Amino acid sequence: MKAKAPLRSERNLTKERYLERLHKLARDYYSLGHGQSYAKTKAESHLNGYLLAGTHSRLADAEELGSILEELHYDQFGYSIEDGKTLTRLGVTEPEDWSKFEEPTFLRYSKGIAIKRRRPRGSNHD
Repeated sequence: MKAKAPLRSERNLTKERYLERLHKLARDYYSLGHGQSYAKTKAESHLNGYLLAGTHSRLADAEELGSILEELHYDQFGYSIEDGKTLTRLGVTEPEDWSKFEEPTFLRYSKGIAIKRRRPRGSNHD
């Protein structure tokens, strides 16, 4: 008779799933770069809420979560979170990637969007 492999506890599975999702949320957040945008603010709020949920439910402690974020930040940017704060205080910024603007504006904005024709001024017809 084969020996059964030890079953992973439900708590360990839950923690595993939590950490997998945390990795995805953090990578998505860090992929938005250092600039400010609505998408970045929204992703940051979501990530912060997720971190709080993890600590309040005791799935992970703050140190463990901090080290995960530190590792993912380093993978994305090549320096630690603390180094990033120092660079920001010193006014050092990363060069912007302007390649997305090489395509003319009317082409970028019209992809997949039906252009709505304007009604003449003074026209009340629908």
